This record gives sequence, structure tokens and C-alpha cells, in this order.
Amino acid sequence: MKALLCAGLACGLSLILCACGPDTDEQAAMGGQEGMIEVEASSWEAFNRLSDEDQLHQATALLIIRYDIDEQGKVTPVVTHRKSRLGSDSPPYQEGDVYLPESQQEFLNVIGDERRHLGDGAVVLFSGNPPQQRGLSIIRDGASGAGSISVEAVLRGFDGASVVNGRPAEVLTLEPDLSKGETGLAKITLSEDEKDILVGILERRELRHEVVAQGGEYVVGWIGMDKDMMQVMDEFDAACE
Repeated sequence: MKALLCAGLACGLSLILCACGPDTDEQAAMGGQEGMIEVEASSWEAFNRLSDEDQLHQATALLIIRYDIDEQGKVTPVVTHRKSRLGSDSPPYQEGDVYLPESQQEFLNVIGDERRHLGDGAVVLFSGNPPQQRGLSIIRDGASGAGSISVEAVLRGFDGASVVNGRPAEVLTLEPDLSKGETGLAKITLSEDEKDILVGILERRELRHEVVAQGGEYVVGWIGMDKDMMQVMDEFDAACE
């Protein structure tokens, strides 16, 4: 199945589209075997509903990547930081490596010429053993995700530190219905006015969606096919200008 990972909108917002590939990581390591790490399996749905802090604490690996763009506009994702609880070769990327698995290539293909959606880089989290990518949060101005967590705080959070500015756990219950062609789940944190704009777009397009109040803001989640994701982004982007 095509995995779609996108992020970034105008109005200073941040969007996360979660990869929905098959989950094959069950309890991967057996306790009691020397040198093995026991890691609890976690589906992408369950992992992406965790708070920022819990995601970092439960992740088995983390990469920070930056996007280098040449004069022809070609984007190269380069690993700048790497942390793993699973050893030096899992995942098999080191600082300075180009990070271009299929999911990242598809993300760049979807973004196309819309470099404003790209940000300066991304935080990539993995769970399970062997590690599977569970999400990608765009970095803008040194911060990642809707909670505006600094890259330094992300790295400390992986080591167990508290993440003060992270968003709390979200209680979205939507899941893609593959039999109906739904392939992507998107979620975004908005003000009330922005929430009303987005909900109006989703209602006109008859896309399944859910809204959860979170303090003075709202988390809006919606589901559709890959093409729906970008069309909603573009329409919302235009409405914010």
C-alpha cells in the first residue's frame, strides 16, 4: 500500500499524515536472551495517538533529518542526528547518510514543487524491533510538530526527559477503511476559526472527520484517499491566505 507522509501548511500550522503500511512487528525480542531488548509491539494507530512525550519515551529509534536543496530544486534528506535503543545498525542509518526509503521518496513525490510544505527537515520516529517508521514531523525554525517542540527537547525526550511543550494525547478514533479506498489519516491542531474553515472543507468534500477540543485549540482528524489529502491541504492553504 502506498504510504503517505506530509506536513506543513501556511498560517504557521503543522500537519502530520501517518503512514498506514502493514504492521508486522509483534513482540520482536524474547526476554531472557542475553543481548536482546524486549520491545512491546505498537501499531501505527496506537503509536500516533500517544502524546509527544509518550511517543519519544516509547520509540525504539529516532532520526533527525535536514533537507538539502540544490540549484535545480532536487531535495536530499540527510541524517543529522540518530538515536536507537536497538544498537548501531538498527535502523541502518548513521549521521551523514541519505535517508531515502520508499516512504520518504513518496513524501517528496507528493510535495512536488510545493517546497513551502517541506520545512527545514523532519523528526522521524520508529517503534518495534525491528524498528518500523511510525510518523514524520516537519521541523520549522528549529521546532517540530504541532506542539512546537525544539529539536533539542526532542532528543532529550528520547533519553527520558520531560517534554514540557508537547501536545497531550489525542483521542481521535478514526481509522482508514481500506475497502473504501481510504489510505490516509491526517490530523492538525487549529484555533477555533481555523477549525471552522477546515471542517467546512471536509464537509463539502464529504470526508469522514473528527474534532477534539484540546485546551483552547482543536485537533481535527480526517480520512480519505491520497489525492484527498493534498487537495484538502491546498484548499485550506488558500483559505488562510
